[in-house]
Amino acid sequence: MKIIFNRLLKNSLLFVSIVALLISGKQLSGQVNISEEQWILPTYKVNPPDKNPMFFNGEGYQGASRYIYPLPLLDNLSNEKSDQAWKVIKLANEFIELCITPEIGGKLWYGTDKTNGYNFVYKNNVVRPSNIGMTGAWVSGGIEWCVLHHHRASTFIPVDYEMKENTDGSKTIWIGETEPRHGMRWTIGITVFPGKSYFEAEVKIHNQTPFTHTFLYWANVASHTNENYQVIFPPSVQYATYHAKNAFIHWPVAEESYRGQNFTKGNDMSWWKNSPVSNSFFAHDLKEDFMGGYDHGKKTGTVHIGGFKYANLNGAVNLDLREKNAVFLGYHSTQKVSKAKILLKNGDYVTARKHFAIALKRLTKDYTRPSDCEALYFQGLTLKALGLYDEAIDTLYRATWDHAYHSAAYLELAKISAINGDLLRSLDQNCSQAVMMLQHKEMIHLYARSWCMFYRISLRKAVEYSNSNLWADTELQNM
Repeated sequence: MKIIFNRLLKNSLLFVSIVALLISGKQLSGQVNISEEQWILPTYKVNPPDKNPMFFNGEGYQGASRYIYPLPLLDNLSNEKSDQAWKVIKLANEFIELCITPEIGGKLWYGTDKTNGYNFVYKNNVVRPSNIGMTGAWVSGGIEWCVLHHHRASTFIPVDYEMKENTDGSKTIWIGETEPRHGMRWTIGITVFPGKSYFEAEVKIHNQTPFTHTFLYWANVASHTNENYQVIFPPSVQYATYHAKNAFIHWPVAEESYRGQNFTKGNDMSWWKNSPVSNSFFAHDLKEDFMGGYDHGKKTGTVHIGGFKYANLNGAVNLDLREKNAVFLGYHSTQKVSKAKILLKNGDYVTARKHFAIALKRLTKDYTRPSDCEALYFQGLTLKALGLYDEAIDTLYRATWDHAYHSAAYLELAKISAINGDLLRSLDQNCSQAVMMLQHKEMIHLYARSWCMFYRISLRKAVEYSNSNLWADTELQNM
């Protein structure tokens, strides 16, 4: 997911895609329904704000500067409850139902799995604001779209909205506003697709002012928890941290005290029940683009995908090696699947990786380059098979030091570059291995170099031409 935090933005657009993915069972096909309704909810009233402008007085707010003007300060909250009709927009297909509240900051109020009634996005059955927002009133639950500044100053203020039908049968609710403190425009499109058990949120931020502004964006997602609930961080997350990164803890099994709580006995912090009082655990140095949570009691959960580099949107296969070399496979799909096949390849790459690492430690113990790079080459192949492409690239480049593995290593590097979509680099690496193979024949060697140079130039020209047309098309669409 393309998220940029606190980066300068000037006269430009930012596009962000977020996908929430249900892990559920039956898969059917159908249509998407969109409706605008009045929903009666018990509500605690927010009294009218002070008419006097609230200028900045140096006050802080959760580590940020509390700029309010020209927005109203909604801090006069009532303890009286009454039923109130709220405008809601519902998006639904055969799997999920979403509810968006344009009068409450555009919050996605709930998301429900229609196959089992599970609210995979927390559903609050009362509107009870607390005085903890940037401008006062703030309500919990659902998904809060935190755009531009912290928890978004206008989180309890009505936003613009528009309903749209798309050519692929999906339907979108666009919400947004021109933020009065910065003059920047943000919109979020929430889309449900026919026959899919996920929804997508696309974020656009447009700086229409002549000035440079800093900003951040994040989605504050709430879920129902209990003693069976487990947070799923990807394998790259070895530590969790606090809001200001001023405290760290091993993840998932803790080995230390954290924010005044003693976890030295080896608590598995991924389980909600193992944190007896409220606390915050943020994934530190996350390299994948997904995370999630799972209710083991209800056997359902939610996955958040912020891009598709390491995540398959259509489904997932989980493999668990059990006793006596038995293998358990779990398959989860987000759409109807027929005649699905699962192919298993021989090879315990994890064990192989460990053995090659021991060999390499011995070969390079004196910080020397090994004369025989066989172990580096096969470790590179192992890392590639495990999908650890960054580590594989580093290892395979070192394997190219050895003449015997130079061509083979460059061929594998070219394959990884092609997988990553870097065709120019893949071609260069392919040429490197081809030239080495043919260097003992001078004329063929010269021919190979000429061939590689011709195709490098041709491919670069094609890419440049394609990019220029893409830029022109984008400009025309935005006019």
